[in-house]
Amino acid sequence: MLIPIALNECPWATVHLAHASAWGALAFLVGACTLLALLWWNIALARVGAGRTALFTNLVPLFGLLFSWLLLGERLAPIQLLGGLLSVAGVVACQRPARRTGN
Repeated sequence: MLIPIALNECPWATVHLAHASAWGALAFLVGACTLLALLWWNIALARVGAGRTALFTNLVPLFGLLFSWLLLGERLAPIQLLGGLLSVAGVVACQRPARRTGN
């Protein structure tokens, strides 16, 4: 849907000039990052419910950080590690059963 807008912004960048690696990257984005992600999101919604599924999306930045460290050799700053630990702590805290207050 955005191709006409992109071609309007950059008329010299026509579709036939795109390199094969660009088409491969586009196929990966469509296939893995969009279709598989939405499929797994819907499976999670059906199995664990909307609230818990939404809660676990808070871990997405943490996994991005970990994969960039493991796969790309990125250096992690202490503040990034602290943020990841806070994300995990928040998810764990929300998963604990609620305490009942006695009357």
